[in-house]
Amino acid sequence: MKKILQSGLSLAIGAVLGIVMLWVIGFDNMDRMNFWQYILAFGLIGVGTYFILIFTTIIHEAGHLVCGLMSGYGFLSFRVLSFTFCKYEDKFKIKRFTIPGTGGQCLMAPPEYNDGNFKYKLYLAGGNIATFILLAIEVMLVAVIGIDVFIGRIVLLAAVISLYLLLLNAIPMKLGGIANDAFDIKSLGKNPEHKKEFWLSLDVNAKTNQGALLSQVGIDFDAIDDDELIKEIDGIAIQIKLNIKVNYLISEKRFEEAYTLCKKLLDEKAVIELYKYELRCDKMFLEIVLGKEGKVKKTYSDDLKQYINRTHKYMITRMRLMYAYYLLVEKDNEKALKEKETFEKACLRYPDLGEIKNEKALMEYIDSIHKMNMEADTGEENVEKEA
Repeated sequence: MKKILQSGLSLAIGAVLGIVMLWVIGFDNMDRMNFWQYILAFGLIGVGTYFILIFTTIIHEAGHLVCGLMSGYGFLSFRVLSFTFCKYEDKFKIKRFTIPGTGGQCLMAPPEYNDGNFKYKLYLAGGNIATFILLAIEVMLVAVIGIDVFIGRIVLLAAVISLYLLLLNAIPMKLGGIANDAFDIKSLGKNPEHKKEFWLSLDVNAKTNQGALLSQVGIDFDAIDDDELIKEIDGIAIQIKLNIKVNYLISEKRFEEAYTLCKKLLDEKAVIELYKYELRCDKMFLEIVLGKEGKVKKTYSDDLKQYINRTHKYMITRMRLMYAYYLLVEKDNEKALKEKETFEKACLRYPDLGEIKNEKALMEYIDSIHKMNMEADTGEENVEKEA
């Protein structure tokens, strides 16, 4: 029923948006337009809608930024499309990073977690507050300008988009399994443990962003009871924590333990689809370095290939995975070299400094496996020649 309601809401808002787009063109004008004029007009309105959507998203993220600063959060980065404005200690740098389907993103370091609590409500609500203010301004402009003129209709279109984004984030729900801002505020208030896990995910992200390895973020990963946490796997913060542990085990080259945890999490239906894809990528990498080549081909299914292709351009973890695949499984040195060059270029613009360190170490480990394999092959060839 929740999925039906969410789909119905999206369809309703989408239908209103489509009608408004036609209205912007003008029904009277459409009667006088030929087919190509109509296509051109609708295309221009579509492009305009895209940029309005990006602008509204930026305002939403700016709301998180302002309210976060008011709540004691520290600025990490602010992204517009792929351009990311990052702060490292006392320096600011422009990096390049993107996530398909998003126009912007604001990342912040949380304040201290004291006495089982930290400020999160205003920070999470900041995006909706900013979007509501923008919507109010747009509605007032429509009232002043009127809808009989073209600019008035454009502002009305922007107001519909703002309303759409506001409803998607202000009504508690999960979108693609990921909780929106209102859902987080509601759920974190009910469960102190999930609140702590949420803070932990923000804190770990902040520390690795500044260059810390997962072994340096202040968490005793060995003290984490995987089976106990899996009992509460419905909580997104728990899923994040267990995914972080998988990444920690991989970074420490404790591959068998990471592989076992990966399989446990993939067996859980409650794990959201996005994390399952990430876990499958981790599982594939672990099968490669553990020499389970027979299982690699089964894991590397068509849908996982599509996911890897979609995320390859902006995730250095994906480049490391494909480098290992080309070098150790396909044994295609040319493809592997090209992948390594792509990885090295991506590291220059990648915003998370700790992740860069970790991925470079794993790339070196892949090279060491390749070197050992080459030496073993050479040794076998010498034995055969002697025989």
